[in-house]
Amino acid sequence: MDKGLDLLIDSLKNLKKFASYGAKGKDFEDKVKSELEKMHFKQTSLKITDPLNLFQEFLEEHKKSVFEEVVKKLKDQVLDKKNFESISNLFRKFLGESNKYLYVYQPFGSQDFPDFLVFTENWIIPLEVKYSEKTNGQPKWNSNIPKSNSIYLQILKILLIF
Repeated sequence: MDKGLDLLIDSLKNLKKFASYGAKGKDFEDKVKSELEKMHFKQTSLKITDPLNLFQEFLEEHKKSVFEEVVKKLKDQVLDKKNFESISNLFRKFLGESNKYLYVYQPFGSQDFPDFLVFTENWIIPLEVKYSEKTNGQPKWNSNIPKSNSIYLQILKILLIF
């Protein structure tokens, strides 16, 4: 069993109460961060030099190039439009107990999918937040269509669909 996955689902359920307060998409992304942190997820980064990077054990045991290779493999898996498989947590054996539950905000840039990567004991889950001011609004998918290995939160100005 993956307790982190249960914690993620609980944090997403908690977001329903915030959906009706009329915030913009960025405000809601901040609420997602806050809920993840309440459930003991820590923010990290996939950039080696970023102070948020919590993969120091990995970096101590491996060359930077190995870390960059693993990050590239993860990015390829996340962005592959034909990948329907769940994404295994490639970093789990290097994180230790204190960094078991992590998230990366905008891992591949502010305009790229996904908004979050959530790390649990066994999985890495892409999480995308879609916001629309219109109550009948359709999300803009840009070049990405929904993927079966990801979680999508569609926030209409007055409703959260999950």
